[in-house]
Amino acid sequence: MTSALTRFRLSRVERSIRTTQAFAKLRLGARPNKHSIMRQLARSGESIVWAIDEAVKQVYHDSYREQIAQFNTQLTIEGVNVQIPPQRTQTEIAQSLYEVYPSFHEQRGYDRLTLEDDTERKYCEERIERLIATHTDETTGIVDWRAVMLAMLMYQYYKAMTNAKTNCQRYQEYGKHQCASDIKDNLQIITQKRWDSVLIPTTREHHEEADGQIVDVDGHFDVGGEAMRFPLDQGGSAGNVINCLCSVYYMLLRPDSGWQLVIDNINRQIEAQRERTSTRL
Repeated sequence: MTSALTRFRLSRVERSIRTTQAFAKLRLGARPNKHSIMRQLARSGESIVWAIDEAVKQVYHDSYREQIAQFNTQLTIEGVNVQIPPQRTQTEIAQSLYEVYPSFHEQRGYDRLTLEDDTERKYCEERIERLIATHTDETTGIVDWRAVMLAMLMYQYYKAMTNAKTNCQRYQEYGKHQCASDIKDNLQIITQKRWDSVLIPTTREHHEEADGQIVDVDGHFDVGGEAMRFPLDQGGSAGNVINCLCSVYYMLLRPDSGWQLVIDNINRQIEAQRERTSTRL
């Protein structure tokens, strides 16, 4: 499920898309043609990609920090009187985004928005030609270029919003996963995760079947025969990923010996962070 902060980031992306497209209409010029429309679509696509890219980075950072807060709430409920400190600085959180996905930009479908993808570019050219035929006056032969441009911008808008929603949701889940992995590695806290499906009429059948699955934090869920670490994982096919609203809930497990070992590990990390801070000063 999309968090409140992610929805906020998406609302800002939507405003950026609408603003960018408004300028694209103004730049079309007095004598538009198919090629000038394609140029404006590619140009506005570059600005849209920048807006989505910034939102994705913020979503990843937000979800990483929110996951620590969720774990601390779990510890408070368990009666543990210490709190897990930040596992990474803001710079380190951003860097971790590139550690697992070296081809960060290439894997998110941005080339379809900037029309660098040959298949998408050809499709848009054919779509414009069909729109020209539809919006040409049979008597005068004059083309209503404004209608053609508006139709293409509407197509670009829905394509961009689908991309933004998919990628923001993906990196929301990835941020949570990275945080849980860091805490397991740094503090030796046993963590598990549970797949939570949004059970609505449009939910995919195999996502309903995955609902409630519990695996170790580094494990994979079986979703329709595909191994996925979290919803919208890059390991999933397009049919298993696009417009997915599922999420993962991460759980700290009480050790058999009690919470004292966890408390000791947290205190040691807090003290180590204090020492590093004092050394810098």
